[in-house]
Amino acid sequence: MIRVVRQGARWGAVLLALGLLVGPAAAVAAADDEAQEEEAEREVAQIKIEIKLESGRVVKPDDNFTVDFGVENSLAIEADGSRHQFMLKVERKADASDEGEGKKKKDKKKDEVVALTVGYDRDGEPIVAPYTFDAKLKKREVLRIEGGMALAFTITPKKVKGDAPPPDETEEEPEDKDPPKDKIEIDGDGNDPLGGLE
Repeated sequence: MIRVVRQGARWGAVLLALGLLVGPAAAVAAADDEAQEEEAEREVAQIKIEIKLESGRVVKPDDNFTVDFGVENSLAIEADGSRHQFMLKVERKADASDEGEGKKKKDKKKDEVVALTVGYDRDGEPIVAPYTFDAKLKKREVLRIEGGMALAFTITPKKVKGDAPPPDETEEEPEDKDPPKDKIEIDGDGNDPLGGLE
């Protein structure tokens, strides 16, 4: 009987040890699931564009454009018999070197400002070479152009679920092709299909 109690005590200790090992593993798995959910949500910029033409007429697309922060985008608008082509890039201005608890209030104003790079062509004719300026989020920023033209941008951050955008596509070198095969030289008469082999 004492022997059975010892075996039971040993099994109890083994089961307790297994329970301790399994418990933290379940907690780590739960933490991984939460991290994947957080990764699935990302922030993008919705941009409303307005174009004031030389005639004074204002062109406003019906929809906002959604772009990722830090990615160069090419957008086109067909309006007024013209093709308006934009190159846009929106980058956060937050400084990564500032860290600490007091940073949140101080950086709130930094987070409200982004660097907006704009290039604009109309019907293939360049109007604005890529130009970068600071823009406040949720505020209408106007870029005035000679001749009475103007471009207005309103940038609103928005959280969306989904994967991050694919990285910018760069030309990759083609994979190594199979090395060229050596030519077989045929000895003898060109009419001999076996090339002189017997």
